[in-house]
Amino acid sequence: MNDKRILMAQKALEHIEKGFASGKLKVKKEEFISAAKIVRQPLFSAQYYPDLMSLRNYLKTQKFTETAIAFLKLFHLDGLNLKFDARILSGTERRLAYSDILSMVDTCYCELKSVTKHAKSKNLFVCNVDAGDYNSYYGGSHLKIVTNISGLKAGRILPLAFLPPREFFKIVSEGMFLGEAAPEGAVVGTRAVVSEHDAGTALTPISEYLNK
Repeated sequence: MNDKRILMAQKALEHIEKGFASGKLKVKKEEFISAAKIVRQPLFSAQYYPDLMSLRNYLKTQKFTETAIAFLKLFHLDGLNLKFDARILSGTERRLAYSDILSMVDTCYCELKSVTKHAKSKNLFVCNVDAGDYNSYYGGSHLKIVTNISGLKAGRILPLAFLPPREFFKIVSEGMFLGEAAPEGAVVGTRAVVSEHDAGTALTPISEYLNK
């Protein structure tokens, strides 16, 4: 089955391999090629599994998550784009358990820690957010999101999608808010449940990622 979560993982591995080919990753060639081959094989065999349950069982028997993490530990990842690729690859099995429209990427509830106007755009705001355990997973104590939602203040909890990093006037945003408020009782760091309408705004950058 051509599951989009598998397609995302295939694309992430492709980006990492291109990073290696361009000299961005410091690792022995033979070691990288051998490890990448082990990661690639189950991803490209996934199309032969007719349903989600058999696909998940196959990846589990292949110890895909452990294999992907071991592969990623071979080198240091510089840059937000390669770090995003790494999280997509290593989180493949976990996201196969989700059934919502944004199961191709991670989503969570986050708390705004600070909100400032973008110095080079009157319509944009720069937010530092606390995403719970996702902070360290995506490589920092706080994450930076650039948004056009006005009226935001520190302390508000919002649903967030982690998307391919995008630069807005020299400030890189690591995701997108999915609406202007979270449901009552939303817990920071847990997976966000959002409407198809709000989730749909994130589908364009996901599609662009798959078609790069």
